[in-house]
Formats: sequence, structure tokens, C-alpha cells
Amino acid sequence: MGIQDQVPARPHEPPMSEPLAVLLTWTTYGTWLPGDERGWVERGGGFQLPDPIRKREAEARMTEDACVLDLEQRLLVENTITDHCRIRGWQLHIVNCRTNHVHAVVTVDRDPDEAREQFKAWCTRHLKGLERTRGGRNPPCERNGGQNGEASGAYGMNQAWRPRFNMYATGNEAP
Repeated sequence: MGIQDQVPARPHEPPMSEPLAVLLTWTTYGTWLPGDERGWVERGGGFQLPDPIRKREAEARMTEDACVLDLEQRLLVENTITDHCRIRGWQLHIVNCRTNHVHAVVTVDRDPDEAREQFKAWCTRHLKGLERTRGGRNPPCERNGGQNGEASGAYGMNQAWRPRFNMYATGNEAP
């Protein structure tokens, strides 16, 4: 199903072409939980309002502390995504890794969710490698004070990334 099938017809506009690029954004583990006070996105359910009870339940189910990336880890994530795009022949327009989330605008030849999952998997592998080079003394997520003084850290090896949303770019915009 192409983007044309997902958007209602507009009689005064020509049909939309396939997306030129996709904006992929995902958060690190535990940094934007269901029920969050900023609101949150439920897969298949769209934007949801804050729900303190749901947030407490999500926090109780966490198996690791929230993951906050340091500068070295952020650069590693950006370089991993850049390399993966080069290897796959995908056009990377821009990538930016923050302490608790990643943005990448990329033109891919497959479902955007599959591309995002590949990025997450390779970034996780490389962050594990970084942990080994640090001799285990610094987990992939440094312990930093989180908002409201809570501690965040310890990278959840199997659950480091959580998707937030996908947004499609169409038209003739310059990258």
C-alpha cells in the first residue's frame, strides 16, 4: 500500500507520489513511557493524554533504568546510521542523536519501520561494543541525574530503543 492509498483524494491537487524521504524518530528505553506527562503516542491509537497511573505501571514494568546517551554514544549512533545507509545504498539526508532520542531523515527502498528496526539493531550492537571497550566500568548509558532528580542510566541491552512515530515527506522539497 503506497502513500496514495493512505491519504484521501483531493480533487484540486494532483495525486501524491511515493514519499521522497521518511523522518524516523525513536526514543531510548524508559525515557518516554506510556502515560508520560507530555502525552504519548500509542501504536495504532495515536496521541494520548497524560495518565499518571499508566506511567507508574510502565515504570514498575521496566527491567532496566532509563537510557540516557553520553556524547561518545551519540556520535557512535550517528556514525552507525550513516554507515548503514551507505552499505544499504539508502540516501541519508540528516541524522541527529540526542541524549534520549534519535531523528533520521532517509530515503529507503523498504518499509520505514523495517529501516528503523535495522538502525536500532545496529546501534544496539555498536553500543554493546563500546561498553566492552570501556571495560564494563561505564555502562553504555552513563548515570546522570534525570528530571526531578531521579537517576537514569544502565542501558537496557535488549530494549534500548522505543519507536515514537514515523512521518512521511512528499513533494519536491530540497533535502
